[in-house]
Amino acid sequence: MELRPFAAVLARKGALEKHPDFTAIARDRFRQLLEEGCYTLQNRSAFYLLRLNRESESEQLGFIGLLPSAAYEAGLILPHEATLVKGHKKQSRVLRNQRAMTKPVLLTYPQVDSLQLLLEKAVVDAEPLLQFEQYGFHFEYLRMLPHWEEELLQAWQEAQLQPIVADGHHRLASALAMSKDEEQPVLDFFPALLLPGVALELNTFFRLISPAGDQSPAELLDDLEAYFSIRTADTPFFPQQSGEWALAIEGQFYRLNRRPVKALAEVVDPIWFNDYILPRQFNIHDSREDPRIFSREMGPKGPTFEHLARKYTDHAIFAGYPISGTDFFNIVRQRQLLPPKSTCFYPRIPSGLLAYTWE
Repeated sequence: MELRPFAAVLARKGALEKHPDFTAIARDRFRQLLEEGCYTLQNRSAFYLLRLNRESESEQLGFIGLLPSAAYEAGLILPHEATLVKGHKKQSRVLRNQRAMTKPVLLTYPQVDSLQLLLEKAVVDAEPLLQFEQYGFHFEYLRMLPHWEEELLQAWQEAQLQPIVADGHHRLASALAMSKDEEQPVLDFFPALLLPGVALELNTFFRLISPAGDQSPAELLDDLEAYFSIRTADTPFFPQQSGEWALAIEGQFYRLNRRPVKALAEVVDPIWFNDYILPRQFNIHDSREDPRIFSREMGPKGPTFEHLARKYTDHAIFAGYPISGTDFFNIVRQRQLLPPKSTCFYPRIPSGLLAYTWE
């Protein structure tokens, strides 16, 4: 799979100070920010490095380059979950309006020692470009010097990676569609940030569901007894291991434990919930489109369980335990897709700091 350098568009430090919400508005207002002088275009093509730190944890390194959009269709880049239909439409509209991708698609892979060693060498004399703090993570973008490019390309070819989309399914699918546009083909290549799996933390989402008809909370709990053992909880409970779930209904919290079924023992929690609980209990057969279910991110960027329980008293709010990295890679390599919003990777790469425009 071809890997190319490119001339990135980088946010200016002054722009980040002027707009405290810069990363929140950059995707939809890139053209406006560009005209305001908030960005600078790099004067040559290059590969870029991302140095990632979180408090006392060890430093992690990733690299950014262009990959062919067609590689996604060819199966050289693998998706990991089914995507929400409305999300794809929204991303396509944003890309066409802004004529830029304001953050790279995040791809992950099991760490390759030779590639990791090269990045550790290349970062020593890389040119610092931009630093940013968000949700306890420190992001530093650097430009790789030209004498490392040939070695990176060689290591890339030797590694024969089959990277997996961790974040950016909609952007990548939109890029592929735009590369096939007969009237105005663009985005034959898309910007990708490649981070090894050890650099990422797997989290999950709250699932908020509107109960069917006039079913009361007591009736819902009675029905759920077929699938879970259930206990009330005085305070919000977060699952501590696979098979544990938390539930909030009308402000009351519950501890749920998945009942063992031998035939389903190896089915990971998000697939089990999507394939058995949603259709049988809530009559939801397509979680990609059904308006009765939506998700909210868990983790430092998302709302608290208490906030959701107070705001959505008429919903059943479920929280599961994140799948393991081992399960994640095994499922994807078997060409299975996880249900929508089964995973939430941290760190969330900020939008608008390093962009790619095809003009």
